[in-house]
Amino acid sequence: MSDVPITAGSGDLAGELAGQMASLSEGEQLVIRAVRRWIQCLRQQTGHGLAVMRADLADAMGRTDGEAAAGMITRLSHVMHLFALGPIAIHWPCCTHVSRDERTIVAALAACQIRDFTGARDLGLLCLHREGVPALLDVLSPLAVLLRRNAILLPQGAPGERYAPSGYPYLRPDGATLH
Repeated sequence: MSDVPITAGSGDLAGELAGQMASLSEGEQLVIRAVRRWIQCLRQQTGHGLAVMRADLADAMGRTDGEAAAGMITRLSHVMHLFALGPIAIHWPCCTHVSRDERTIVAALAACQIRDFTGARDLGLLCLHREGVPALLDVLSPLAVLLRRNAILLPQGAPGERYAPSGYPYLRPDGATLH
């Protein structure tokens, strides 16, 4: 287990870009924005980003499910913090770029939506220590159900693409970076 500090930043690391936010589905964007806003709250030690995250989730799925999803995003950030192989690349909420780590998280969630827990586990292993993958699935599985219940379906990649939206491969370089 590691204790990787969770931070956010506006730059990007060489080789870590995985695409543009505009190329993602609305559901993918919703999840990435929620994670980014939570990380922003931690970095800035304010509740503003959390309030925006909750409002965004409530707009997408209603107040009750939005609050439940916000709690799951909070748990997800804690799992990433405790079990990360290294820093995980999470961009600022306003950034138009998407990191491979952000896409990997969404891809694991997409795998959970179709109950492919082996695929979700394999994706989780790209960013987390083996010991953290069960905790990751414990968060992503109910979040996937909640999104599906609200008709927020995440795109699935073709077989063999490991749920890579827009064809981006989920190959982790030597580590990860939360910047």
